[in-house]
Amino acid sequence: MSVLQVVLIALFYALARSSFTAGLGMTVFGQPLVAGALTGLILGDPTRGVTLGAALNLGTLGLSILRARWGPDIALIGYVGVPILMISGAKPDSAQGLAVIAGLGAIGVVINFLAGAFNTVLTHWADYFAERGEPRMMVFLNVVPAQVFLFLLTFFPAMGLLLGPEIAGIAAWSARVPDWLTYLMTLFQRLLLLLGIAMALRAVGGGSAIAYAVLGWLAAQLVDDQGAAFKVLALVGMGGAIAVIHAFVARRAASSELVPLSLEPATRAVMSTDPERVPPPSLTASFLLWQFFNGASTNFERGQNLGLASALSPVVLALYPDRDARTAALRRHLSLFLTEPTLGAGLVGALAAAEARVASGDVSDADSELVGGKVGAMAVTGALGDNLVAGLLTALMVSIGAGMGLQGSLLGPLVFIVLQSAVVLGGAWLAFRAGHRWARSGLAWAHDHEWLRAGGFAALRLGAFILGAFVIRLVALSFPSAVVAVEGARMSFQGYLDALLPRAIPLVITAWMWWQLRTRRLSPTALAGLCGAGALIVTGVMKALGWL
Repeated sequence: MSVLQVVLIALFYALARSSFTAGLGMTVFGQPLVAGALTGLILGDPTRGVTLGAALNLGTLGLSILRARWGPDIALIGYVGVPILMISGAKPDSAQGLAVIAGLGAIGVVINFLAGAFNTVLTHWADYFAERGEPRMMVFLNVVPAQVFLFLLTFFPAMGLLLGPEIAGIAAWSARVPDWLTYLMTLFQRLLLLLGIAMALRAVGGGSAIAYAVLGWLAAQLVDDQGAAFKVLALVGMGGAIAVIHAFVARRAASSELVPLSLEPATRAVMSTDPERVPPPSLTASFLLWQFFNGASTNFERGQNLGLASALSPVVLALYPDRDARTAALRRHLSLFLTEPTLGAGLVGALAAAEARVASGDVSDADSELVGGKVGAMAVTGALGDNLVAGLLTALMVSIGAGMGLQGSLLGPLVFIVLQSAVVLGGAWLAFRAGHRWARSGLAWAHDHEWLRAGGFAALRLGAFILGAFVIRLVALSFPSAVVAVEGARMSFQGYLDALLPRAIPLVITAWMWWQLRTRRLSPTALAGLCGAGALIVTGVMKALGWL
């Protein structure tokens, strides 16, 4: 390969990994089928490139469906793997081909880890500017430093791999990432996610909300991973039903936590005015920022939180002239946010409508209630989106395009690009508009029927319930390799923990971090540093004891 060809391929790879493709990066241009077509065109043999890309895409279909961000990088496998296989003449299913895929997979894990770690630092910078009520800095941090770092992290490694395309050298990477380093990276990610859950729990408050979190953790103990989407929806339904019953009882009993609206007619007339409307240009800007940059700075601690805060920045600027109000809005949207981007666009539209209600003064406890409602809704859009959009539809589109590509047809990647782009772009726009419209109608009905406060009461507790379930569903923190030998008998450390209280370690860590945050003994930044130190210490101890 010439230097010009290497530069072009590396640029296409960096573009596929970037957020400047309107959400089509890893969903379309990062797929090996499309990567094979582009690299084949650059190298002068598009038919061979498409055939190899199709074979690799079918082999990595599971990663394509999951849109794995912290695991192997399917775009790297496509943009670097296809040229290397073309030059060497190796087949994807040969020993050499599998060795190349394994080596690129290991390199991709390291690249994704470094990107996630850098973005975790960015989200703490975002906290700093949020406290100063600066929505535009959310957009800047989400776009400029995150994308510049990602470009450096993808372009130059790809160039280095392509300039010296030796199969043995790339394959050796699968052994250069030792087990203890993989464990360290995984443990660090999971501890940071527990911190993100603890921060969200602090946002939804204490009292009965914490009881709901424990209840969610207990309920998740009974749910296995089979039929994951249905089980997540079942958990949301269970938590929602309990929260609504609690809200109804509290409303009827006029408890101290919920006082029904029994106002004089004149007072009620004043409060029944229409809520603030988000200007259409701000709504359009919000959608575009979400569609382009929802995952620009996805991090280990709070997921897509900076992407959400960035997308809602035009709404915050339009609705809140007051700095303190902007600070409060940015703070609640910088909490944990994890969802599938296409259906998740509907949730962004709904949150824009909810912010309009908050700006009108109709929501009594906006910080807790919006965070709780957001967590409950993102669990639904995430479960449905991952299985329908990222799962079923993506698998179908890849199968159609790859099936044609295996026959050497250049129509394969073209058909895939058109169909997948229609699903991602069209689905996101429809979801955003529908989410905003339905949320406006639903909130108006709740306001008119005096259920707005009760709904917020229930949303807060549903969010706490789901956060408790997330401790188990999202964080598999255990020590199965920790085995102690006593007089020839081997005893599992994890076995004793499970016998005492199954999967209690993540809960204990989350509760401890929540308490530190609630009592303001440690800041989120300090706790993030402790997560890194803890991961190093635990990994070092396990390595010293021979458990890794």
